[in-house]
Amino acid sequence: MDITEIIDKVLERPEMYLGAKSVSRLKAFIDGYRIAIESSKQPMNQESYFGFFDWVSREYKIETSHSWDNIALFMSGGDEHAALDLTRELWKRYKDKINQINN
Repeated sequence: MDITEIIDKVLERPEMYLGAKSVSRLKAFIDGYRIAIESSKQPMNQESYFGFFDWVSREYKIETSHSWDNIALFMSGGDEHAALDLTRELWKRYKDKINQINN
């Protein structure tokens, strides 16, 4: 299972995987997953994940080094639940855009 599939799965049922509906917990989960895969020296396609960070920054015209989770949290007024909902929407739009480009 690649990182894109992991993100899809977690976004479907965040409370089950994260313990709470929280964009910060999602980011920590993904970072932990990436570290585990990198530590095991298994190949990992991270292109879609890192592309998402760049895409979110461009989407909101943010030129600072804030990560996608901080941008979503800021755009949601600091509300973790709303930021996770926004992330779900942004992730879907990002994947749709990537699929359009690849097809």
